[in-house]
Amino acid sequence: MTQFQAQLKKKNLMLTAQQLVIYKQSKVLQATDETGHYYYLFFYKNDFLTGIQADDIDIDTDTHVHRAFTEGLHFEGSHPLTKQLIRAYKNFHFLPIEKLYKKIQETSYSQLETALIKTYFDAFSSTESIHKVLKDTFNHYQRKGQSLAAYQLLNIYLNYDHTNTFARDMINGAQFKNYEKMYQDLEKLSEKDPIQLESLCFDNLYNTEHTMMLLHLNKEQKRWTDELALRIALLKSHFTPENFTAIQAMVEPLPTDDQITLLQELNQINNNPILQEALITKLLASGKPNDILEFMMTSKVQPKEEQLSKMITHIEQADRTLLATYFTGGNYRLLELNTNNSQTLERLAIPFVSSFLQDYNLNEILDWFQPFHDANLHLPVEQKLLRMQSLVDDPDRQFDLGELYMYFRQLEKALDCFKWEVELDPQAHSSVKYVAKIYLELGYPDEAAAYQQLLQMQK
Repeated sequence: MTQFQAQLKKKNLMLTAQQLVIYKQSKVLQATDETGHYYYLFFYKNDFLTGIQADDIDIDTDTHVHRAFTEGLHFEGSHPLTKQLIRAYKNFHFLPIEKLYKKIQETSYSQLETALIKTYFDAFSSTESIHKVLKDTFNHYQRKGQSLAAYQLLNIYLNYDHTNTFARDMINGAQFKNYEKMYQDLEKLSEKDPIQLESLCFDNLYNTEHTMMLLHLNKEQKRWTDELALRIALLKSHFTPENFTAIQAMVEPLPTDDQITLLQELNQINNNPILQEALITKLLASGKPNDILEFMMTSKVQPKEEQLSKMITHIEQADRTLLATYFTGGNYRLLELNTNNSQTLERLAIPFVSSFLQDYNLNEILDWFQPFHDANLHLPVEQKLLRMQSLVDDPDRQFDLGELYMYFRQLEKALDCFKWEVELDPQAHSSVKYVAKIYLELGYPDEAAAYQQLLQMQK
């Protein structure tokens, strides 16, 4: 879902999301096409506006894009929040900027919103055209005697260009003095000028009063993406159970994988027991052995005894090539996970040892147990490996060696041992039985049937 389709000048594009930034009422999604060209997709609140190809955009120039990327909330292209935003739109049609202006003038946007949206594209439009729209809108409200709307426009103007002499002189004029006090009251501002309220609150993002007002505004305007982004940012800064409960409720409709990804991200930043518990619970419910294995081995979380037991049950089904990647350092992590229960530690070690047998010799695997020895721990699984070592070069004990390989699920190696026994003694009933069973498990029904027939002949 990091890839999505778009149309530009009747040309179909396949784009890959790189990063999403959320800044005040806007969102900017940066994406690339298959040849590496960059595109910027613009949103106003919940609405997609247009996309622009811009390989040479100057991020450092003081434009809306610059402010968004320097002051906004950032999310990777693969982040669940970004993917959910992409999922919300079936397609993205990129209109030229001038056509976009005509379109939004015909929609339900107010003239204030139209002027605000115009400022989003200052990296791609002439400065004169943007100033003209702002001044014309201001004059329109002045002529109609709509002083509050004119004052709101001047605030948008100064948010766009805080040094503008015209806007500064006008807003300090006597006719607007009665609005100054009202604009210092967040509750009144919420009612009279939500655009300015959001701008002010975003500039004071981690001030509790401003944050609560912004969350309320997002919820009131049904801006799910904005509210969740803000809550995630707040949780990264300071964990509160109330905020986390709200996040859990918001992400419940998302695919399980996205919920797990989000919980993993939050756990990496804020090592809180409530977060850990939620992640482990969600991982176990997903039933995905590889995800559970990676979490168990790469995080610093210490699961409870009953949780660890369930996790082991899952990782026994994990991909052996993934298990084998933990040959280096995995022994120390298992010791960290050990809760002074030797049976649990034995269960933990067996899947890893079984995977190591595919790529490492017995001496290397036995050396892997050195940290356990240092902790004065000697596991039964190590004794089985020592016994295997004593049988490897003994042609008369291949049946015993084969059973040990079976214990570690090394079916091909076990098959070689039992076939050796059958070649020496075609009447070796137990060996024939094992060969038939292994061939069946490996997906060779004809070979399995042949040995089953040999078994029947022996009977």
